[in-house]
Amino acid sequence: MKKSIAAILIFLISTMFFCTGCVSGSSYYNNMDTQKFYASFKPEINANYGKKTAVYQGRIYYESAELGDQGVYSMLSDGSDIRLEFKAKDIRALTINQDGIYYIGFSRIGENYNGKYRCFRLYKLDTAQSDPVDLLDQVAGSENLSSDNIWDFYVSSEGTVYFRTIIVFDITGQCALHLSALENEKILTFPTYNEVINESGIFEDPYITSTLTIYQNNGQSIILNNSTGYNQQDVQFGYDENIPLFDSNISRTVLPVDDIFQSDSERRYTSRDRWILRLSDTDVLIAYAGALLAYDFASNSGRTITSFPAKENICATYDTGSDILLFTKTFRSNRFIQEWLRSRFNIPDLKRETLYRYDPETDETDRILRLKNREAFVYADDSKFAVASGKKLMIYTIADSSPQLLRKITLDNKMVDNANKVDSAGGWLFLYRFNEETQRDELIEKVYIGS
Repeated sequence: MKKSIAAILIFLISTMFFCTGCVSGSSYYNNMDTQKFYASFKPEINANYGKKTAVYQGRIYYESAELGDQGVYSMLSDGSDIRLEFKAKDIRALTINQDGIYYIGFSRIGENYNGKYRCFRLYKLDTAQSDPVDLLDQVAGSENLSSDNIWDFYVSSEGTVYFRTIIVFDITGQCALHLSALENEKILTFPTYNEVINESGIFEDPYITSTLTIYQNNGQSIILNNSTGYNQQDVQFGYDENIPLFDSNISRTVLPVDDIFQSDSERRYTSRDRWILRLSDTDVLIAYAGALLAYDFASNSGRTITSFPAKENICATYDTGSDILLFTKTFRSNRFIQEWLRSRFNIPDLKRETLYRYDPETDETDRILRLKNREAFVYADDSKFAVASGKKLMIYTIADSSPQLLRKITLDNKMVDNANKVDSAGGWLFLYRFNEETQRDELIEKVYIGS
């Protein structure tokens, strides 16, 4: 009897603490700027888009305040002729093409269940001297969008603008990226997309949803766990998922599943985040945290190509055009006792990062480089990658079967830090840090690493 009463008391106390946490919320869940170090692996060194940087018509565009005003600056590839293009308090993404300058800019401070957060909107400038236009303001269907906190976007060659908004679930604090699209001055609804695949029971991996659903619009593809629940009026893809985007026209993942929204622990539950690496008329290559997967259209069957142990997660991928690079993070066990001991003795959850190369022709996956503790991959292109360790930046070539150290660069600042972000453009690496006082990302260093 005494044991039963004790069990009831423990249950009631636990419930009380849980409910108290639910009621109070946590500002931590709204903080996207200092939760995790952000490394950007863009498809091309001269891409006209990025988080903070872009290249267009021989000029490198980047966020800075080096001439006094915070905004987007540009310079020549040798670092000369620096000039302010337009002022902006802060940006999350940037694209420049023949139509003008697109960017996600800070708009205001909002407030939700967990407290205050920074709101970002999608703007366009016809020229650097023109006034910014809010692209989602009063267009058809925008009233159905569930968030004004936009994370990133992609402009297709047809002019369709795909954008993702951050959704924070109140009770759990879980974040998700929901995808929408703007085309011909209206937000596209669910029926606009064509169903390419909708199969169940495809994969046997216990950590991944076996259903495979892919929808497409003008060559841009999204992958879902299933399409159940969507209706004629829906303008956003995603429930508790991070929806990526793949462009078949250029054979690239253009909006990846950002590492900042992925799990930082041992896989113990079904993963809902998958992204397309390659898509053809015959098959599709898919990645998720624990494996590379392939689906064959002719046989309607799926298979696991390469899998990783539960403590090792794929956090980023890069397609060189021939091989596919897999960047993984290996974590310590997330059991309660181990987590308590780590917090007690200040032991990091992350053990190491590792780089693998997958050869689609041979179906073989080889380990290229395993990093030491507190080192991190920060950059990759078709022929090289960069590793940061403290204030050291090490550039490696990946042209040969084994990586070769090309050179070391000493920085003025420590690169890998939770408040830091990295982006690249035109052979330059840009390091940003979130300033708590000004409440914005600020450029603290830029370094040439070679083209």
